[in-house]
Amino acid sequence: MTVLNAEHGERLKEQGMQLALDFAGPWSKAALLEFRGWLAIKRAQGEREVTVEQFRSQARHQPERHFAWGSFPKIAMAAGLIAPKWAAPGVQARVKAASPKTHAHDVKVWSIV
Repeated sequence: MTVLNAEHGERLKEQGMQLALDFAGPWSKAALLEFRGWLAIKRAQGEREVTVEQFRSQARHQPERHFAWGSFPKIAMAAGLIAPKWAAPGVQARVKAASPKTHAHDVKVWSIV
């Protein structure tokens, strides 16, 4: 019988994200530098919110395995580039993904810092 445990699930998510990032090698540094420039362009265009999906679709620097993208928002937040956009207290804003490969699942919206 499976026991539901949100905290354990969160720990497993963090471990998986770190593992994907570890296997991505130097990708994250190059992608973060590119993201910084991409955000500067978006800011100059008057944008205040973005999704990582938007950047991912245009990024020159792609990880060897796409799983590494799951860690990217955490890295970008730690660098002070983005912050969660809140739809309600404690609820991050989301929109439907535009990429057909994602089957229209929800993606998080981020405020440009």
